[in-house]
Amino acid sequence: MYNLQKEQIILGITQGISELLPISSSMHLTIIPKLAKYIRNSCCDFSGYDNISAKIMAHLGSLLVFVIFFRKILFRDTCLLLTRNHKFFNTFAFYSAIATLCTSIMTIIFKNKISTYLDKYDQTNVMITANIISGILLYLADKKCLQKSKLTASKSFIIGVIQFLASISGVSRLGITITACRLMNINRNQSVSFAMFCAIPAIFGAIVYDLAGQKMNFHLWKDMSILLCTTIIFGLSFIKLCNYSLVRFGFLWIMIYRIFASIVLLMCR
Repeated sequence: MYNLQKEQIILGITQGISELLPISSSMHLTIIPKLAKYIRNSCCDFSGYDNISAKIMAHLGSLLVFVIFFRKILFRDTCLLLTRNHKFFNTFAFYSAIATLCTSIMTIIFKNKISTYLDKYDQTNVMITANIISGILLYLADKKCLQKSKLTASKSFIIGVIQFLASISGVSRLGITITACRLMNINRNQSVSFAMFCAIPAIFGAIVYDLAGQKMNFHLWKDMSILLCTTIIFGLSFIKLCNYSLVRFGFLWIMIYRIFASIVLLMCR
């Protein structure tokens, strides 16, 4: 039981912070167990994380972090929608709805085809390759951005199309969304904020999908409460710092870190 608690704390910290940065949280949740096995003296084997209840708890924690962080914007946009105010059509909620709808359609049409194709290859290699390439693209898109455009409905549609690439293991949803925004010359501050806001419907959809398509042991949910709480605590503690760091310092350090993380995963395979 003690080891299980330590595993949940470590995974909660990993999920809580990695979800706030364009570094693929799913890849880091893969690295941690592999790294623990690679280190012979490790007292954690993370065998319990493979169950679906743990994954839902981790995602639920991140979802609550984003909802709390954007609570004022969510309340304002909801009020605009309920009062049928035309200003609603110029809000993050409206633009994210367009992007999410587009991503969902792309997922329904192409996900199975892409999964079938990628299943032919070693999944660790796919994750490493996707992580490095998308990290480089993020840096290049940010460096070449003119920062002269604002977010619009048509651009949200394109963002939704590109955001579909996050279905590939190793591609950060946050990262690919920022990349899409920067390619359309949206300023860095709005790109980062919008990408984080889009995490709300994306993570919610992932939770619903897991709930609908998998058998879960609901008795394990209580045992996974430490994972949930740790994710929320560290997420809320670091979300402002992560937001500031991305806007202030750009993405060169993110690209370098993603290459480093890929090397670690390659070593631990």
